[in-house]
Amino acid sequence: MLIFWTYNPIVSLVLRTRKRSVRHVLDRLGPVLLSGGFVALVCGQSNSVEKAARAVLDAKCVSCHGEARTSDLDFRELGTILKGGKRGPAVVPGNAEALPFPDGAFGAVFSVTVIEECDADRAISEMVRVAAPGGRVGIIVRALDLPQWWNLDLPEPIRRKIVPPPQSVAGNGVADASLYRRMRRAGLTNLLCFPFLVTLDQPGGPIWRYREDHVLSLLTEEELRIWREARTKAVEEGLLMMAHPLHCAVGTKQ
Repeated sequence: MLIFWTYNPIVSLVLRTRKRSVRHVLDRLGPVLLSGGFVALVCGQSNSVEKAARAVLDAKCVSCHGEARTSDLDFRELGTILKGGKRGPAVVPGNAEALPFPDGAFGAVFSVTVIEECDADRAISEMVRVAAPGGRVGIIVRALDLPQWWNLDLPEPIRRKIVPPPQSVAGNGVADASLYRRMRRAGLTNLLCFPFLVTLDQPGGPIWRYREDHVLSLLTEEELRIWREARTKAVEEGLLMMAHPLHCAVGTKQ
């Protein structure tokens, strides 16, 4: 069992738990999590990886991995990494576009909001390459082609401004429904594809701040006043929340 921390200068977003969207994808990765080895492509600091992965490891992994710990294993010692064992899954640096593993090394490969920031087709090809025949590949990306939603009572002109999500994607990355076609083109079969809304209700959190700061940058002074009034009212009513979309898919390697 292995958690793979991918690092690349163009990969700069921090892994955040996607709650049910992540669990849905992991559930569809199925028994391979227990039998065939598991590699997750994520980006951020290793302690963030451990925090996000702990619930999955506790629920899905054999008992020897019940206490996940960041490992100091040398990623060049591939045989040692693949064993995992009592020390917990290895957390190692790497590059999503050139994974340092042999063909067919893992029963499941999982990526959450990584391939927006790199060459998506190369990364998908690499995930398929390191998956074993019959293994599964699960990918989640931001959905910039779908609207985000704010539970605020706002005039329609302001609402039209704030519906499009921040258009954050690298030149060769993917953050739209083309994810599904790309996975099919990479040779994955039995694709299960589903857009998903992630609801946020913690305005102090980093994802909320990122999205609200983007909204605020779009508004005029008068619109900002209206926004703040609507936001204050939602807080007082206990109804301050927003939702943003993701594209999720799981496929099988033949």
